[in-house]
Amino acid sequence: MKLVAYSSLLFMSVFHHTHGQNQTLISLDSEPGISYSGQTINVNFDYTNQNVFMHCYNISNASIEIKFRRVIISSTASFSDQFCDNWLCYSTSGTDWITPASTTLQPGDSSIMKPQLEFTIAGTALIRYYIIDENDNPIDSVDLDINCTLSDNRIENSLKYQMFPNPANEIVNIQMDATSSQLDNTAITIYNVIGKEVFSINTNTIKSGLLSLETSEFKQGIYIVALAKGGTTIFTQRLIISH
Repeated sequence: MKLVAYSSLLFMSVFHHTHGQNQTLISLDSEPGISYSGQTINVNFDYTNQNVFMHCYNISNASIEIKFRRVIISSTASFSDQFCDNWLCYSTSGTDWITPASTTLQPGDSSIMKPQLEFTIAGTALIRYYIIDENDNPIDSVDLDINCTLSDNRIENSLKYQMFPNPANEIVNIQMDATSSQLDNTAITIYNVIGKEVFSINTNTIKSGLLSLETSEFKQGIYIVALAKGGTTIFTQRLIISH
């Protein structure tokens, strides 16, 4: 059993359903490189909105064409949800929904895999997210076992965060609109596609909330930029470096 700290959530994972036949790997952005393929993630929170930041990676030696499928297996709560991939954030509908557009992943490439949930009535929900091929056959999956209590507690407001240009060549700018107290104990970390940390900085050392980072020494490719406060991931975004 794994215990994963993520926002004010507790994640406990156990093996369950299908695995990706060594084609794909599903990873939480807070733990890049660690596989949650074929596992259940328990998500407990007491506020209205929750995003779950994940990526799926092509770990095969060939390109694959994928879509995503969201199935609500059971629910006692009332909620609406969206799903974000590399192209868009889609409004979902019904209990069984598939992204309308496919994504081609080259070997070593990744796609955003981010559910966005908004609860109006507390309760539980079990939601399965599939990676499927062009014929709608399942390749991989992960379950979210959700318990939302909607108490009066609220997490601290997320920092406002922008990154540009993206793709980047010589330089990338990361702009944060935040108070000094929000920047306390906050860090920006950049990971490569296999989850290795390649850069990290405490945000309270950044003047005027703007980090201008030279990327000429970075290898061309895909990176994950994570903003974390007190070890809790607040925001992640994919950065493409193209020289």
